Amino acid sequence: MGVRLSANERVIAFIAVMICVIYGVCSTVIASDLDTYLFPWIAHIRAAGAVDAFGGPFGNYTPPYLYLLAIGTLLTDNSLVIVKALSAISCGFAAIAVWRLVRIERSSIEAAAMSLLLPTMIIDGPMLGQCDGIWVALCLLSVAAAIEGRMLPMVIWCGIAFAFKAQAAFIAPFILTVLLQRRANIVLWIVPPAIYCIAVLPAWLVGWPAIDLATIYLRQAEYFTTIGSSPGLWAIGAAILPRKPTDLFVIGYVAGLVFSATYVASLYRRRLSREQMIEAALLSALALPFLLPKMLERFTLLADLLALSLAFISPKRINGVVATAVIGASSTGYLAYWAEIYWLPIIGCVVNAWVLFELSKRLFRPATMTYQSECSVSL
Repeated sequence: MGVRLSANERVIAFIAVMICVIYGVCSTVIASDLDTYLFPWIAHIRAAGAVDAFGGPFGNYTPPYLYLLAIGTLLTDNSLVIVKALSAISCGFAAIAVWRLVRIERSSIEAAAMSLLLPTMIIDGPMLGQCDGIWVALCLLSVAAAIEGRMLPMVIWCGIAFAFKAQAAFIAPFILTVLLQRRANIVLWIVPPAIYCIAVLPAWLVGWPAIDLATIYLRQAEYFTTIGSSPGLWAIGAAILPRKPTDLFVIGYVAGLVFSATYVASLYRRRLSREQMIEAALLSALALPFLLPKMLERFTLLADLLALSLAFISPKRINGVVATAVIGASSTGYLAYWAEIYWLPIIGCVVNAWVLFELSKRLFRPATMTYQSECSVSL
């Protein structure tokens, strides 16, 4: 007699099949970035050796991701397989992190499975061959640790995330708020930069100059100079201005600093519930790429998964609308990237502006000052 699956198990099985089919088909796509960046980096690693390749600077990523490419060269001679396997693993890691964030809810498995079917996750991972799922997953784990009051794991996850990608700084206002509220020991403040140093240490030992390792992110900022295709305020500029550096960028940097300072000053004395803490993390992860210039379309993936998690943790109609809005807005950035329709993210900009207003209204209203429930946690 055959095994009978429950309705919920049949849905999960169907989603699993969909994930396998979609990821398998998309993994055959060779995006332009692979030929321009990743394939040449892998060729360098093969030519110099998996260890000696790090004797000098190559690529414009930090060593942790390059270490993974080097390991891949030891397992297969197919560069496409290395890139696509890493991107698929990063997506799986992000899904696990979503499950971890939502895990006390009965729908945690569904949330993890749904994250793998988000259009932004599919395009970023199996289609474009990117590994943003790694730093995003680490940020989600950091948020989960913050909610549970585990300060050391929070800063460790955050530090590893930053060692992989500078975009992990999008969650920094939230982390700083938590550290200030908890009056964290100074040791916790230095954990993230210490982890970065540990992460690049193997490359330095082989011969990669320390000054170069310390300034990789500064050079990344100089390397990418166009306005960007993220659905933020700069989408308006991207549609009407030449896609080249502009003196107006300083306005975005100042706006990001002002937001971060206001965010921390407004929240670090407040008591927030689990739902509100995720809202606070989402506000941080969405507002910075919204305000800053030179943001790429994939930089809102963290906001996408936080919004999805919020919808599962607190399944109110408005949270479902927020998740749909954030993910839909992010999708306009990817469509603009593929089709070179640079006005399209303006729609996403308007949508994200509403989401930011909605989150700010919830978090900064006076009632939040005294909000407390059985699940409330002090930031």
